Amino acid sequence: MHPSLKRSLVSQRAGRLLLVACLGLNMIACQEAARVEKAFTDACWAATDTLSFSWKKGEVSPHLHLKMQQDYPYMNLFVQVQVQSSDQPVQTFLLNNTLVDPYGRWLLAGDGPTYQADYDLLAGKLADLTSAQPYQISVVQYMREEKLCKIEQARIVVPQTP
Repeated sequence: MHPSLKRSLVSQRAGRLLLVACLGLNMIACQEAARVEKAFTDACWAATDTLSFSWKKGEVSPHLHLKMQQDYPYMNLFVQVQVQSSDQPVQTFLLNNTLVDPYGRWLLAGDGPTYQADYDLLAGKLADLTSAQPYQISVVQYMREEKLCKIEQARIVVPQTP
């Protein structure tokens, strides 16, 4: 093999390895940072199980990720979100998330035994949050059930800024 051809092949191989390494680092850097993660005993989210975390204005809006079983008994899920900072009054609001259409078809990602839901917790509320102080955000299930079963896991994540 001619020496210049050999150098060219080595250079191409090194370029590919560098590209793969850069893509891998980019994927790691873009992953979401979980603030709270809770696996529920017996796949039941008790009304007293509060997911609380700190969030600062300027970060991407936090998301609630849920892993639910296929036989979840309701078409929707209400969660109550409470937002407070040291220099603003407490704000409380409900999110009603539709999970299943009127024909019983899931509107979520997944198939088989589990489905995944992803909800922006502060959608439409960011303009109301003007404090430069950190916020304490709490999330509870608000379905008027002491235990809301068929929910395996809840995570609060803050996506990384691009």
